[in-house]
Amino acid sequence: MLTIRTEQIEIFRRRLLQRFEDEMLGHLTSHFERHPLVGNEAKLRNAIREGIASARGYGVVCEFDLCRFLEFTLEYGTGLHSTAWASRILNDATLSGSAKMDRLDDYTVFVLRS
Repeated sequence: MLTIRTEQIEIFRRRLLQRFEDEMLGHLTSHFERHPLVGNEAKLRNAIREGIASARGYGVVCEFDLCRFLEFTLEYGTGLHSTAWASRILNDATLSGSAKMDRLDDYTVFVLRS
């Protein structure tokens, strides 16, 4: 019988998180090349880590949705979650993390950009 220890799971979790951070670093750098954080890898990586932690607090956990949350954070600023419109969506306990990201998408496309 194969036994996976807690320490091994933690190592695996950290490696997956590191891979995701690396992917997001490349993605955000290529899509937000004029953003002030791009060009400073340490600051951008820190913003990615803080964004992931913030997103998890709102129930946003799958990679696709975390990516969208990070994109919103770079586009609208780290205070995004404290704006009235985003706060209302992110704090809606009836919505899943994916539904929250869909609502943020809809709001930005149909309200903010129109």
